[in-house]
Amino acid sequence: MTDEQKIFFPQLIERDFVDFFNSINIDSLESNGSFDKKYSFGSVPKEYEADNEECPDLLMIFKDGETNKYRLLQNNSFFVNEDIGCAESSTIYLLSIKKGKLLLNKIDYAGQKSKNVC
Repeated sequence: MTDEQKIFFPQLIERDFVDFFNSINIDSLESNGSFDKKYSFGSVPKEYEADNEECPDLLMIFKDGETNKYRLLQNNSFFVNEDIGCAESSTIYLLSIKKGKLLLNKIDYAGQKSKNVC
């Protein structure tokens, strides 16, 4: 990734990954099929406002009950202005569990920087 792409799609660091998985409410994940937690990745283009309550960064996990596969969504948000609101980009990690081990199957990216707005 270029330095600019890293701003919009920050890499998930081990500390946040471990913290998130340790905080998962298994009952919530099982009954709702999802669990989320707010974070502040601090990744924002210098011309925009850093993370705030209006535009929180999130980690969310979704469980597919039929296949026992998981989708971990890392959502990076930042406030652009009053007219536009929040700009977001997401990194999607497709995970599965095999023989008690968590496996990363694929990484996708959603969101794009345009000339005027991210």
